[in-house]
Amino acid sequence: SGLVTAGGVVLLTVDTSQLSGLSASQIPLLPAEMAVRLLIVGLLALALVALAAVADWRGRSVIIRGQCLSCPVALTALVLALLYAGGNLALVQALPDPAMLADLDLNFGMGELAAQSVGMVTLALLGVGLGMRRDWPAVRRRLGLRALTGHDVGVALLLTMGLVGVSMVVGALIALLFPDSVASADAINEVLISAFSSVGGALLLGLLSGVGEEFLYRGALQPVFGLGFTSFIFALHHVQYLNATLLLIFILGLMLGWIRNRWGLSVAALSHACYNSFLVLVAIGAASVGS
Repeated sequence: SGLVTAGGVVLLTVDTSQLSGLSASQIPLLPAEMAVRLLIVGLLALALVALAAVADWRGRSVIIRGQCLSCPVALTALVLALLYAGGNLALVQALPDPAMLADLDLNFGMGELAAQSVGMVTLALLGVGLGMRRDWPAVRRRLGLRALTGHDVGVALLLTMGLVGVSMVVGALIALLFPDSVASADAINEVLISAFSSVGGALLLGLLSGVGEEFLYRGALQPVFGLGFTSFIFALHHVQYLNATLLLIFILGLMLGWIRNRWGLSVAALSHACYNSFLVLVAIGAASVGS
């Protein structure tokens, strides 16, 4: 948290030309906008840590909904969530136009996505105490993870259709009420689709992102922070969609959380993976028709 705050301070004084190496073409970045966001998120994270430290010094704990949010594991989860969302927000705010994300040399591909997914799964497993206070069977029960049956696969496919249907309805309303949000979201999605522009790439994108996010959010975080707050954190982690699209992501988070509570983490992860893959495949098909 201190390093993020310090980074915001440094960016307030940096010369814009020093950031030109981030982009393949000379994109005019806005370091001051990035700096302000980094300062805010860094100071908020430091405030959380300070609150926990003061509570511990006074022999107390910060308890919300029966959960100790000042205890090390929960505090770490909150701070990491805040810093991750703040970093995404800072990057988006550094661009005059979100469509410029497509021109940034981010080198995001299968390797980076796999590393991100493994990182999320690892955080989830460590967060619930694998090898420390729980063995593997206990971790599986805590996460809600179980072997998929044929019936589970059928349920997941039906639930995927439900997720797609809700996405179409809410997306249409957002397009009607906030047309600028659609253009911004499409520009950001183009960056992902260009890196996974094959059927195999779409399936791997869905699997890796679905499994990683479900392990962390619905598996590890939701039983502690609850359905609503976890869905809010889930939406914040997609803060690159800094527009009305966040409402759709929040609603999808609520639905995936309900699926996890009703059918378990395995079905939620498969539903999420199928949903992501379906949307990417549709986008690939639309792009090929348009060309």
